[in-house]
Amino acid sequence: MFDKISKSQQTTIALYGIGIIVVLILIYFLSDKIIEFFRNPSGGKEQGTGGEDRTIEIDETLLTYDKEQYNIFADRIYEAFNYTGSDWSAVLEVFQQMRNDTDVKQLINAYGVRTLYVFAVPTASLNLPQTLQREDSWSWDGVEDVNEILENNSITLRF
Repeated sequence: MFDKISKSQQTTIALYGIGIIVVLILIYFLSDKIIEFFRNPSGGKEQGTGGEDRTIEIDETLLTYDKEQYNIFADRIYEAFNYTGSDWSAVLEVFQQMRNDTDVKQLINAYGVRTLYVFAVPTASLNLPQTLQREDSWSWDGVEDVNEILENNSITLRF
């Protein structure tokens, strides 16, 4: 049967076969994450889905910005790490705007626990400190730069 097929056609068929096997293996290993994605496709902020999601007590009178601004900051950080890789410059811009420990604590509260995706597949649900550590392990020392900004702003918290 394969005698009548040229070598290039045999190679093409073999490559398609290997491709199908690789896809099936990926589906097998990612099936739990794919199922979870279709059960909860919202992505963004979630409560109690892996990362610690405890609200940090703060004195709201010490906040530099209104609470909605911290949500915007948190969204910027989430977008900087989600789908397209790590945009540490956007993250550093957010942390440059933090003026005191209370600002950082409110940023952590606003971030909550969020699901990160790679190629539309949910990979982890993490809070802000966990997200920074995870992204730092995959790229240059972004957390070190965040901590340097915090130190320069006389903020005692570190990631």
